[in-house]
Amino acid sequence: MHLARTPGLITGPDERTRRDVPETLLHTCLGLARRQFWVILACLALAASAGGLYVALVQPTFTASATMLMDPRKGGVQQKSVLGDALPGDAGWIDSQIGILNLEKGEVGQSVAKELQFGKGQTPAKDGSDSNLNPNSPTAKSDEQFAQQVAGAVAGGLDVKRIGLSYLVGIGFSASTPAEAIKIANASADAYVRLELQHKYETLRQASDWLLQRYQALRDQASAADRAVVEFKSKHNIITAGGKLISDQQMTEVNNRLGEARAKVADEQAKLSQVESVLKEQETSGTVDATISDALQNPIITRLRTQYLDLVNKEADWSKRFGHDHLAVVNLRNQEHDIRNSTHEELSRIAESYKSDLEIGKRNEQELEKQLQDIVSEIPNDAQITLRALDSSAQSYHTFYDNFLTTYTESVQQETSPFPDTQIIAYATWAYPSNPSAIRVITIALLAGAGLGIGFGVLREAIDRSFRTTKQVQTALQVNCLALIPLVKDGSRDGRSTGQEYIREPNASRFTRTTGLRFVAEAPFSRFAEGIRAIKLAVDKRSINNSSKIIGLTSSVPREGKSTIAAALAAFAAHVGERVILVDCDLRKPALSRSLFPNAPGIKEVIFGQRSLEKAILHDPATKLSFLSAGNVSQLSNTSEILASDAMKAIFDTLKTKYDYIVVDLSPLAPVVDVRATTGFIDFYIFAVEWGHTDVNVVQEALKDTHGIQDNLLGIVLNKVNMKAIARYEGGRAKYYRNKYFSDYGYTD
Repeated sequence: MHLARTPGLITGPDERTRRDVPETLLHTCLGLARRQFWVILACLALAASAGGLYVALVQPTFTASATMLMDPRKGGVQQKSVLGDALPGDAGWIDSQIGILNLEKGEVGQSVAKELQFGKGQTPAKDGSDSNLNPNSPTAKSDEQFAQQVAGAVAGGLDVKRIGLSYLVGIGFSASTPAEAIKIANASADAYVRLELQHKYETLRQASDWLLQRYQALRDQASAADRAVVEFKSKHNIITAGGKLISDQQMTEVNNRLGEARAKVADEQAKLSQVESVLKEQETSGTVDATISDALQNPIITRLRTQYLDLVNKEADWSKRFGHDHLAVVNLRNQEHDIRNSTHEELSRIAESYKSDLEIGKRNEQELEKQLQDIVSEIPNDAQITLRALDSSAQSYHTFYDNFLTTYTESVQQETSPFPDTQIIAYATWAYPSNPSAIRVITIALLAGAGLGIGFGVLREAIDRSFRTTKQVQTALQVNCLALIPLVKDGSRDGRSTGQEYIREPNASRFTRTTGLRFVAEAPFSRFAEGIRAIKLAVDKRSINNSSKIIGLTSSVPREGKSTIAAALAAFAAHVGERVILVDCDLRKPALSRSLFPNAPGIKEVIFGQRSLEKAILHDPATKLSFLSAGNVSQLSNTSEILASDAMKAIFDTLKTKYDYIVVDLSPLAPVVDVRATTGFIDFYIFAVEWGHTDVNVVQEALKDTHGIQDNLLGIVLNKVNMKAIARYEGGRAKYYRNKYFSDYGYTD
């Protein structure tokens, strides 16, 4: 649907959007709370009343709690357990233990019922208060049945939970009396410890029985393995000493000696190679620099080397003093040569000694190898392998037997004195009121009431399809909102507001006494008058060359206040000195004509030639306003043809020559098509929408496919606006509607 955008007092939606302060989520929530205040308040009051009634009617309960420690160190005693040595300490272990405790609630309930001796003949609590373990239950026919009921009540009322991230576990119970809650909480804690000891005893007993069976089986197996070893040795004439075969001991001894001989041969071979290398170097270089370890320890070689070094030093000294070829120097060199030969001979002797030792070592090695081969050839390999397997099996059975004997002994000791994993560290000594908590119940009730109220408020907002803000008008219809006309009481009997205020003046003219056309003049600083003033300004800005202006007032459905706006606009224009005529063209239901001059001749009589136009126009000297009635049109059915006729256009052409403003009250768009027939003589259309009442879809459907009206649509007027309520819908622009900003300029309501 395309709607024309015409300039007016209020800027178009695009420009307005750029200048608006963005609405925040906080403004939206606060606006919703202000608009739906009474709904939210009613839900809060209802929820608070329900919470208070619940607190008053529900029987109070008291909760007591005993504290247990789940010690992963087996009750604090460092002992080795046959069930395992792991010390669990993670969250999964403690959660598993608490789960086991919860599974044992039934057994705990039975133990508590038996310990406290709840029975059919038990009397009520001494304080006279009712107990949730009432012994006078009509469904229990015997003590046993009643005990079962008590056990179920105890199990259902127990609350087992971990305290923080520690190994502490709280055992809580709620009852109608503090004494009963304390008694059952402490008895339940004792029952948990007894059950834990009983379960652990049963587990240790089962483990001991299994260990005993296994111990006896291993003992028989170890004895059978020992007999097999002895029988095999006797059958094969195998002799052992210290648990080993004689041949094995001999082979081990020979093998060790063989290893030593081979090491000695390798050592002698290395020494011989070294001395031969030194001899070869001396023969090549003629020096005695290279040495071996034995040469350094030989006194002869040591003395010869010392003499050789002295001669070398003396030769060098005398060569400098007497010359290289001096006889004394030559003698020194000859002596050096003799010493080198002597050293070489001594080293050769040492080499011969090494060769002799090497030969002896090799012969010894060969002899030991031969002995080892003889010993190995004498051992029966299959028998040896079998014997070793039998020995290994016997040793394994003996090891298992010894270990199980130790474990079985420990299990018997632990079975006779098991240590619990849980222990009570604090019994319940007092009980606190737990239900109902007045503060908690009222808080929850208020929160629920607030949520319910907000939900109802949001639902009401969602189903509200009426116009509430100017921005909504511009967004939904793409048309300027010219003005906001506030809601004014009209004093009518049905209580409906039309935007008019009746002035009860007995001497006033029919105009002022009936329709309140003087309201704008008598209250010029009211928001109502300012809204009418804004409409006239928009009309003036849209007019061309200050020519006469024909303004049609219409709406989507009846009773939206279009007639009141038309009368007020005409009155205001006349009050400022303009020549104005108010024309009632709602030929189907002429509300203005019936309220001002019933049965007075008007447009109908002029159209049908029954009266001239000049005689049909009525004048009010007080307001200087002229009025053209619709006439007697109660029997007309072809009103659209009358409005579209040339005669009607001629009437308005005549009026344009005499008046500056021609304000026309038209019929609504939705019920009849008459307004569409007026496009031939209406210059501008003003569309009235009732604030908070007219549905958006109705207005959009009424304006649909009315191109002649849309093209000349000056804007929308929100009528019957509750100025206090609209601020709650405007979000961040709510301050705009506060009277304190307008009071300095004389605004009144």
